[in-house]
Amino acid sequence: MLTSLQGLGSVVSGLAAGALMRRIPERTFSAAGLALFALGVLARATPWLPVTLGGSLLIGLGLPCPLIAALTAVQKYTPSELLGRVAATANTVMYAPTGLALLLGSGMVAAFDYRVQLLAAGMSGLAAASVLTVKGRVERATASVGTRAMPEAQER
Repeated sequence: MLTSLQGLGSVVSGLAAGALMRRIPERTFSAAGLALFALGVLARATPWLPVTLGGSLLIGLGLPCPLIAALTAVQKYTPSELLGRVAATANTVMYAPTGLALLLGSGMVAAFDYRVQLLAAGMSGLAAASVLTVKGRVERATASVGTRAMPEAQER
């Protein structure tokens, strides 16, 4: 049941991603997805079945967002002659840590209760979402100050 709800969330998120990314920047979309994922992980640490089921749905909704945002940014901002190499490198950078995380998680299973692991993962996800949100606001503020100071930049 948990996996089915997570899969349902991923399908819904994937179907909505295009429309959402036309309305919000990649960084915001990624931060929102990380926050949903983190809240879902934290909900999975509770003993109440309805909250746990909702957490699985949230994990499914949030998990695809940073991946979609990153690959969209690669396609959007990479010159076409470099796209294959950059996309391959981006995929490696995004998916290679999974092996290390599995190794670390396997070791943690022997040492910690699953709720401790879920709380650590959830808090890490919320921290990452916060960093993305703050950094995005700073970049937007810096960009808007720069374009106001140099009106000729808007004409280009």
